[in-house]
Amino acid sequence: AEALHPRSSKKRYLFMLKAYIDESGHSSDPRCQFVGMGGLVATSEKWEEFTIAWQAALDEFIGGAPFHMKEYVCIPPIGPYVGWDEAKRRDFFKRLVDAVIISEARLIGCVVSMIAFKKLHPSHQALFKDPYYLSFQQVTHGCRISGMTLTEELFSGEAVAMVYAYQEEFGAVESGSANPRQQGRAESLWHAMKAQRSPLSKFMGTYASSLADDVAALQAADLFAYEITKEFENRLSRPGDDMRWGLRQLLGKLSNQQALIKFYGFDSLLESLMDNEHIPEDPEIRLASSLVQVDVMMTMKGRYKK
Repeated sequence: AEALHPRSSKKRYLFMLKAYIDESGHSSDPRCQFVGMGGLVATSEKWEEFTIAWQAALDEFIGGAPFHMKEYVCIPPIGPYVGWDEAKRRDFFKRLVDAVIISEARLIGCVVSMIAFKKLHPSHQALFKDPYYLSFQQVTHGCRISGMTLTEELFSGEAVAMVYAYQEEFGAVESGSANPRQQGRAESLWHAMKAQRSPLSKFMGTYASSLADDVAALQAADLFAYEITKEFENRLSRPGDDMRWGLRQLLGKLSNQQALIKFYGFDSLLESLMDNEHIPEDPEIRLASSLVQVDVMMTMKGRYKK
């Protein structure tokens, strides 16, 4: 820390807070009804404890290979999961969820309805470019909110070092430079948010991108992103089902604050367009959007209690 930020430096970040973010689903997949992104914010110390527990589970069950949710849920089973019975699958998944709980992470998520997105006029869809960026912006915003609340609880003057799963198509890449000409689109969006005149901007520490294979915490973010996206899919296709076990555990045991999960349906997408003055102001749309968020929160609480 002294080497990076000598005593004369005005900015002295130790980055005791770290966030890891990954996405689930892809807008180009015609079968995909929801796309989303999940983020986890915790202290460096807790991430170290998490990594030990997570890697121990990987070593015991799949020979130390990295975990990918897409492989784990694949039917028929592929890779290291071929031949597993249901009991072994559950034991392994429980170990992973328990490791995430050890991190005591704050949960941040965003889910976008592709059905709603495709209802927008093509010119409005083009303004968003892709639901990925909407999720990226919302989860990044949630990370800095968590940074603010954690700073108030634990210490002062801290910012969140944010690590995103490498995504070449959408520009979540590592340029190693703040030079806009060298940045990917997602990284440029991150720096634009940091440059905003907002009290929350100071809680954005550093931007980085890495492969999930190399970072255990990104594998955990992948798990959480899948769980929240699948929850919204189940609400639509199988509303009578209980909340998925993994998500119920995470929401129940990581109860240090209410999870910051944003859902974008049609009204919420229109509200975002109003916020940026792309369409006229409409109080009825804002009310409908807020009611959707309340409904999502209450429904998730109800499904959690089941």
